[in-house]
Amino acid sequence: SRFLPQVVAAFADECRLFSVMSSRIVCELAQLFDPKRPFNEPTMRFYASCVLLALESLQFDGIVLRSLSPETIALTAEGFGQVLDFRLAKKLPEGKVIVSEIEHVPVVVEALGVE
Repeated sequence: SRFLPQVVAAFADECRLFSVMSSRIVCELAQLFDPKRPFNEPTMRFYASCVLLALESLQFDGIVLRSLSPETIALTAEGFGQVLDFRLAKKLPEGKVIVSEIEHVPVVVEALGVE
């Protein structure tokens, strides 16, 4: 998926898991955010769609991402939003699902300054 970095290599020690990911990152989404000049609706829809497609891809693989913010979304050289931080991701046991409230979504949208 172009919305997730590709893992090139992974290794672990007794306490940690390390991964090397291939991606052409330009900046974090948070770096583009200026409260005085919020994103317009088409721009916000595009980045939200990128994140949604990344989450869908993770869900297909049974992975739940438990932390998402503008600081954990990077922009690639091609202009796509890409989710990067997987420290709080969790692989679900086969057949398990997580149900969550969507009440926090307006807070994230407001924090990004969408009008």
